[in-house]
Order: sequence, then structure tokens, then C-alpha cells
Amino acid sequence: MNPVQLVFRWYRSLIFNPRYRGWVILATVLYLVIPFDISPDLLPLLGQIDDAALITLLAASLFQWFTEGANQPQTADRVTNDRVTESDRADEQTGPTIDVKAVSVESEDGHRED
Repeated sequence: MNPVQLVFRWYRSLIFNPRYRGWVILATVLYLVIPFDISPDLLPLLGQIDDAALITLLAASLFQWFTEGANQPQTADRVTNDRVTESDRADEQTGPTIDVKAVSVESEDGHRED
């Protein structure tokens, strides 16, 4: 995995963590506003490449976070302090419960097979 992918995954993991989300957004906005950064904005075109990449990364991460949050409503009894509970982990591992009605079948010789 190349360094760009590592930074991308690290940034997205921070955006999806409720504890750090606000700080990451604030740091991103500050990085965009402050003229001192990896490639100075005084350099034509080169100075705007890192800003454009960061804006794109922030927008894509927030869009994915919003869309996933809209698809998975959280209830107060399942989520506690922004952490997944043990029952949530068990549900994810086992999947939904399916009720099945078993019926006994008798074979031709009269024995019952369960």
C-alpha cells in the first residue's frame, strides 16, 4: 500500500470516529486558511494542488459519513457513549434470528425421523 492510500485511510478513520470528527474538520479548515502548508499557496498551481486534494478528501469523507448515517439509524438503547455494545457485536457476527417450524417426517417403515 502506498503512502497516499495510508493517509487517505487514516483521515477517513478519523472522520468516522465521533470523538475526533470535529477536530479533524477544524484542522482541515485551518490548514486551508493558513498560508503555511506543505506546498505554499504562493506557488502558482502547485500551491493549490494540496488544498484541492484536501477539500476533495474532506468532502468525500463527509458525504460517505452522511449517507451511511442516514441508512443506519441509531437507537439510544443500542448505542452507548458512541461505542458499539457487546450485543451489537454479537448481532453482527451471528446475523438476524430466523424462526423455523420443524415438522417430523415418518419414513415408509413407520419410524419417525427428526
